[in-house]
Amino acid sequence: MNAVPAGVVRVPWDSLVIWGLPALAVFGLRDVFFIAFLTFLLSYLIRSIVVALAGRLCPGAERPGLKRWLTLATCVVLVALCGSRRRDWWPLSARPISPGGTMT
Repeated sequence: MNAVPAGVVRVPWDSLVIWGLPALAVFGLRDVFFIAFLTFLLSYLIRSIVVALAGRLCPGAERPGLKRWLTLATCVVLVALCGSRRRDWWPLSARPISPGGTMT
């Protein structure tokens, strides 16, 4: 029998390895998970817009060609809005921070 002396704490190495390795892998791949989540979020947003527009344009009809064109148009509009050079009118576009710390 292994008797643990008084005052000595037994370290559960098996639990540390079992939980530590996946935690380390997730920490190492955190940027990949962020990109995957944003991809899912963007796909969900575009799909919702396309389904709503297709339902208004052709109610009761399933038109795959229309959905393809609406998907392309929605992506182009979102890229144009988020990547616009005129950044003062669109709240989602990134604004550079000046060296003094104020938004330009």
